[in-house]
Amino acid sequence: MNEQKLRDYAHLIVHAGANVQPGQRVRLQAEVDQAPLVAAVTEACYRAGAAYVERIWSCSDATLLDYQYAAVETLGEVPHWEEERARQMTVDYPVRIFIESEDPDALASVPADRLAAVGQMRARVLKKYRDALDGKHQWLIVAAASPKWAKKVFPTDDEATAVEKLWDAIFDCVYLHGSAAETESVWAAHTARMAAKADW
Repeated sequence: MNEQKLRDYAHLIVHAGANVQPGQRVRLQAEVDQAPLVAAVTEACYRAGAAYVERIWSCSDATLLDYQYAAVETLGEVPHWEEERARQMTVDYPVRIFIESEDPDALASVPADRLAAVGQMRARVLKKYRDALDGKHQWLIVAAASPKWAKKVFPTDDEATAVEKLWDAIFDCVYLHGSAAETESVWAAHTARMAAKADW
């Protein structure tokens, strides 16, 4: 991955996507395989004036092991510290940035009823905080290339080529063809068009 391209993408995420403002807190969630992008986005947030960037990591391989070995009751439990973290969001209203790169089939082997049971148990505790945030904070979901996802999209290519092609496809989707400033102007024009249509 070209480092400058990664920094340009991070700049686009923070400014044109999430619109991070001075003094805001940011909650950044990503897979562990995206450390370089997470670092670039973190720096871009701080350069935009963010007060603090909290990073929450996930690992699809480890999550699969949780579902294979832990009891549903354990997985569905929301510990006090996690509920408090969710409640704090309704006070701080952080900008939330989700970097999605996990294997699309990571949990395909887990029975659907097991996944549903865990989700329902956790929702009983956390839904009220999600509802309290609804419509009150900035959030953004962005894509990042990973080997397993890339091979899913480009199965006939070797891993390195597939990852490179997926990054190219992601950058094409977000109009990241030139510099970050050029791309930001493209998004500004797009946003203006959408606002005009909404006003009409």
